[in-house]
This record gives sequence, C-alpha cells and structure tokens, in this order.
Amino acid sequence: MTQKEFITLIKQKRESLLLSQKEFARQIPISESAYSKIENYQQNLNYFLIKRIAELLEIDLNILKEKAKDMPFFD
Repeated sequence: MTQKEFITLIKQKRESLLLSQKEFARQIPISESAYSKIENYQQNLNYFLIKRIAELLEIDLNILKEKAKDMPFFD
C-alpha cells in the first residue's frame, strides 16, 4: 500500500465516523492545519502519526507491510 492509498483509507474511515478534520486532529493530537496537509498529500506521515491514526481508526498496520518499500514521499 502506498502512502497515498493509506491517506485515502484514513480519510474514508474518518468520514465514515462522521468526524471533522478538526475533531480527528485533536484526538491524534496535532493541529487541524497539519492534519489537513496530510489529507491533501502535502505532509509526510511519520511513524508516530501512522501508529496513532491506525490506533484511532482501528486499522491493521499489516496492510502496509506488503509494499512498504514503495511508499512515496512528497516534496
């Protein structure tokens, strides 16, 4: 799974829980603008963010293992 696919997944899960970006950002905790940049592919995800978001949305991180080496980073 690419980073873009993971971000699409977290956006879909967040929306299915009827959480705004602001509400979800508070739970992580990061600023709303930082979270918005993530969903707009303008900020890389670090280990802390991936782990925390996965915990909050109940995403099994094993989905990242298959093609983890192919995760692109945004400039």
